[in-house]
Amino acid sequence: MRIILITGGVRSGKSAFAERLAQQQKQEHGGTLVYLATGQAWDEEMQNRIHLHRERRENNWETVEEPYELQAAIQTMAEADTHEAASESSIVLLDTFSGWIANVLMQMPEDQLSKSAIRQACQQQVISCVSAMRSLDRTWIVVSDEVGLGGVALSKLGRAFQDITGFANQIVAQYADEVYLVVAGIPMKIKGSEARDK
Repeated sequence: MRIILITGGVRSGKSAFAERLAQQQKQEHGGTLVYLATGQAWDEEMQNRIHLHRERRENNWETVEEPYELQAAIQTMAEADTHEAASESSIVLLDTFSGWIANVLMQMPEDQLSKSAIRQACQQQVISCVSAMRSLDRTWIVVSDEVGLGGVALSKLGRAFQDITGFANQIVAQYADEVYLVVAGIPMKIKGSEARDK
């Protein structure tokens, strides 16, 4: 089991870097490529973004789309492993963890989002998903938005998204073998064997 976290701002190039890294992992270690997508085409602009992501990937990817039940999707992968006697180790690119959090929050009434019980429930879902990842013998490349570089959001939904995503990124980073921050298309390793000691 290996976890690699890739974070960065919107349009930082983090998804393209994640895809290149997944291909590199396949070349070096073999296995199959699985793209676990959480994005939803809410409007034409999002449809175009998803289309660009699909076009960029080669056709050797298996795609699993799951906007809400992420833990269930991971569990399904675990069950598939047990039914395949000689299953190749997969490289799973989860894009994006923060998108899944946004989808979960969008299902909740905005006036409830400031309640600690709601936030704790969301955080528990995050912990459960990370635990499920750690239980599978796969390489996980997790893409998530970096939300700590801007100001505090004006809406309850925005603040809940920032808080829970920030918490989620910290949890994933804690268990990750490598962490990259992507800025202006340039990936910087901030955790892992080649990262500089601070």
